[in-house]
Amino acid sequence: MEIEDHLRRFRPVDPPAGLKARALAGRRPKRTWPLAAAAALIVAFLWSLNAGLDARLARKLGVPSPAPVEMESALPELHQLLARRQRFARRIELAQAKAFVVLRFTDWSEP
Repeated sequence: MEIEDHLRRFRPVDPPAGLKARALAGRRPKRTWPLAAAAALIVAFLWSLNAGLDARLARKLGVPSPAPVEMESALPELHQLLARRQRFARRIELAQAKAFVVLRFTDWSEP
């Protein structure tokens, strides 16, 4: 007798009709939002505490507050940084393309 013949004798059986209701009868749905709200409050409290301590420590040590930066004076420096970043990204792309070509050539040339 083949395996298929043995398997034809069996059929999958559905679970009893009231199984899901019995399994979920005593459970209440979990509520995660109170925990998330409490965690957010703790993070906000610690962040504000850290900021306050930083400010008090800076005042005690006599560290001057940073001077406001004029946008017109900062724009040329930002443009230079952006141009440098773009040149660096282009070099990375070229290096990756060269490595890909070399790898593809060695894969093709080897039997």
